[in-house]
Amino acid sequence: MALGASPGIDSVPAQAQSCSVIVSAGQSIQSAIDQASEEATICLEVGNYEENLSIKKSLTLKGRGKDPKEVRITGHEPDRSVIRIESQTEIAVALENLTVAEVKFTACLVKTSEVICPSGIEVTGRAKTTLSTVQILGNGLGLHVKNSAQANLSDSLLSDNQFGLLLQDSAQASLNKTTLFGNAFGVFTEDSTKISLVDSTVSMSEFDGLLIQGSSTVEISSSTVRSNGVTGCEESFQICNGLTLGDQVKVTITDSKIEEHPDWGVSALLTVCGYSGDRFTGQVTFKGKNAIQGNNRSRNQNGKGNPGTHPFADLPDGQVCLP
Repeated sequence: MALGASPGIDSVPAQAQSCSVIVSAGQSIQSAIDQASEEATICLEVGNYEENLSIKKSLTLKGRGKDPKEVRITGHEPDRSVIRIESQTEIAVALENLTVAEVKFTACLVKTSEVICPSGIEVTGRAKTTLSTVQILGNGLGLHVKNSAQANLSDSLLSDNQFGLLLQDSAQASLNKTTLFGNAFGVFTEDSTKISLVDSTVSMSEFDGLLIQGSSTVEISSSTVRSNGVTGCEESFQICNGLTLGDQVKVTITDSKIEEHPDWGVSALLTVCGYSGDRFTGQVTFKGKNAIQGNNRSRNQNGKGNPGTHPFADLPDGQVCLP
């Protein structure tokens, strides 16, 4: 069947042969996805699309605007992710040059014993997703990666979400030249997830920049974690850090900047750091030249020094707190 033979999907002009099919505003992206062959490239013309998309095959979804904001996909149905990418076998899905925004989020749903939390983009099963020049804005969960799924982000923005990036189960994510700005939490991981940040920034979160738990493995390189903890974090009972680490996590920080937080730049969940119990038996490794400075803006950590065995013991109080 020739693409373009069905109503609502445009045939491909000669000058756009890199597109298997072109969808215009007012037409259905989901119809194009359903009709597309494996590894098709679906191009989206400039405009607003109000749909909840389900992708279960390998394909590319590409905006044709000069800026990712010119192609905007927003959720239509409540309590459903704007884009859900799922497969129990490996598929490769690429999203390029578009914005995913405004999931209608009220609560998580339970469906066939699985908890489904509506997100801007949800990646589950064994799906592999590449996001290039994508903006994920104003959702309950920005990007949610779970099960054994993988997400690779480059030149992208996650902003104004409850969680910028949420990783669960054995999911993996890599961020390159990507910004997380103004989320409630920048990055939240648990279970046995893996994440790397290279040349990326996490800033202006309402609470912690990165909250890392479980047996997660984290690598931060040539990146900046700055000025997180912007809401209610001056009170002594609320601890807001650049990085907060619990359980058996393993974190490597290389040639990065962690600065200007209300409390610690890097902190484990330990009583000596101000928490109610000891919940950290993991490992933190510093490599290269890291700048950890200007933290403890609340002055709540004055007099505590920088507990633990690490290279930052002589810095002003409240920069690093580890075993």
